[in-house]
Amino acid sequence: MSTRIEYDVLLVGGSPSNLTLAYRLLQLAKESGKELSVAILEKGKDFGGHIVSGAVTHPHVIEKIWPDYKENGFPIEAVCNDSHFSVLGVEKK
Repeated sequence: MSTRIEYDVLLVGGSPSNLTLAYRLLQLAKESGKELSVAILEKGKDFGGHIVSGAVTHPHVIEKIWPDYKENGFPIEAVCNDSHFSVLGVEKK
């Protein structure tokens, strides 16, 4: 006999963006007085095992969801104050 578990939202992968999305959805559901079930299905051997991005994010996103993140010891290893973007290729004339 198999067991069936139903969720309102299923997120695939334990990325920082999916964790943030799950947190925000549950926050909005609580504010509106509704119940919401969220599941995160990890594809890798370990939770977050397929993250390639290095979890780089802009601090204003974190601050918007967790306004007191600094006081509560949010796990930020470093802050990037400058970044550059380059496109390599052949210039068409």
